[in-house]
Amino acid sequence: MFEWLNQTGAAIPRFHDLSADRRRELWSGIRCVWHSVMDRFGLTRPADPFDRLALTGDGGGDRLGGIESVWWPTAKVADLRVEAQARLTTRSLSEGWLKQGLGDGAGFTLELLGWCRGDEELVAAALILASLFPRAVSAHRRYPQHWPPRSIAMLVHDAAYEALRRLRRDPGWRKCETESLPVHSTDEAYRIEDLAGLVRYLAEEQAVALVAYRPTLLSFSAEGDPSLVLAAADLTERLRAEQAAARELYVRREAEARLAREARLMKHPWCEEWRQEGLEVLRARVWTWPMVQLADRYGVSNVAILKRCKQFGVPTPKAGFWRRVATGAVAHPRGVVQVGEEASVATKLPT
Repeated sequence: MFEWLNQTGAAIPRFHDLSADRRRELWSGIRCVWHSVMDRFGLTRPADPFDRLALTGDGGGDRLGGIESVWWPTAKVADLRVEAQARLTTRSLSEGWLKQGLGDGAGFTLELLGWCRGDEELVAAALILASLFPRAVSAHRRYPQHWPPRSIAMLVHDAAYEALRRLRRDPGWRKCETESLPVHSTDEAYRIEDLAGLVRYLAEEQAVALVAYRPTLLSFSAEGDPSLVLAAADLTERLRAEQAAARELYVRREAEARLAREARLMKHPWCEEWRQEGLEVLRARVWTWPMVQLADRYGVSNVAILKRCKQFGVPTPKAGFWRRVATGAVAHPRGVVQVGEEASVATKLPT
C-alpha cells in the first residue's frame, strides 16, 4: 500500500513534483481504497453504472436517434420510466422534468460518466473529481476545517485528473459550481485524519449517490419498448386531458384579456400611449384639450399629467384658461403654447 495514504500533513509534495512511478503508485493506492468502498456497498459494476431505457417517439422534436442521461431517484425509477414515455408521447418531456430538481453540476457529472462508461478506472477518476471539485477547486469552494490540509485533497484531485487525461476531455463543471453530485454530505460533522480517510469518505459519498440515484441513459427511437408504451397508456390519456384543459384555459384567458383591453381602449383611447409618449406630443395635447378631458383619454389622473409636465418642463395653461376659451375670450391654441398663458413649471429637461 502506498505509504502516504496514512500521512496527515503538508509533508506530502505536490503531485507534479512526484516521479512517474510514484504517481502511478499513489493512484493505485487511491483506487484500492475506492474499490473496497464500492464492494462494501455492493456496487458490482462501477465501470458501467448506467441503466438503459428505450423510449418510443421523438416528442415532436429532434430527439429521434439521440441519447440523454439523467439521475433518477432509485425509489421512483419504475414510475418515472412510465411517466417519461407518457410525457414523450404527449410532447411534454422537458429538460426541467428530466433533471428532477437537480442542478447543472450533477448533469455535467453524468455527462462525464457517460464518456467514461465501460472503463472502471475512468469512472473512479470522474467520481473522485466530482466529489472534490466543489470542495477544493470551485471558486466558491468550502473546504471543511476538520479535514487534512487542502494540499492533500489536491494531491488526490491531481492523481484522478491525470488518470482522466487519456479520455482527452475536460470535465464540464463551471468554476462557480457548488454541487456536482445528486446527494449532499454534512462534511463538518466528520473528522478526517489522513489521505486514505479522505478517499474513503469521498467514495462513500459516491456510493450513496449511486445507490440513491440511478444514472439512466434514455434512447429515443421509432420502435422502442411496446410494453412501456402500453403501461403508459392511462397516464398518456390523463396528460392529454390536462393539456386540453390548459389550452382551453389559455384561450379563455386570452379572450378575456382581449375584451378587457378593447373596453379599456374604448373608455381611454390613449391609455397605451401614456408610458412611452414623446414630450412634443404631450405638449401639443396639453394645449389642445382641458386637463380633465386629457386625463380621461389617458386613463390617469390630471395630477399625474401635471407631475409629468412639471418633471420635463412642459408648460401648461394657467388656471381658468380653458374657461376663457369656452366663452370665446381667448382663441383655441390648437396645440401651440400661448405665450403669457403658461403656468409656472419647473424647467428640468429629460436626461
